[in-house]
Amino acid sequence: MGSFGIGISEVLVILVLALLIFGPGKVPDIARGLGKALRQFDKYSSGLTSQFRDEFKKELSATPNTRSESITGTEERGSQHRSTCTETEGVESQNPS
Repeated sequence: MGSFGIGISEVLVILVLALLIFGPGKVPDIARGLGKALRQFDKYSSGLTSQFRDEFKKELSATPNTRSESITGTEERGSQHRSTCTETEGVESQNPS
C-alpha cells in the first residue's frame, strides 16, 4: 500500500489514463502542480498539528493539580463510605432480629 491507500497497480492505471486524456506534453505539468499541492498540504497540516500540540501542552501545564485533586477527592469519599458502612454494621449487630 502506498500513499492514500493506493497500490502500485492503481497508480499505474491513473498514470496511463492521464497520459491518454491529457497527452504527453501536459502530464509533467499536471504532476508538478500536484506535487506542489501535496507539499503545501503537508506543510500546513504539520503546522496545524504542532499548533494543536503546543496549545494542548499549555493547557496541561496551566492546570497541573487537577488530577491530584480528583484522586484525593475520591480517596476521601471512599473513606467516608467505609466509615458509614462500619457504623451501620455496628447498629445491625446490636439489634438481634
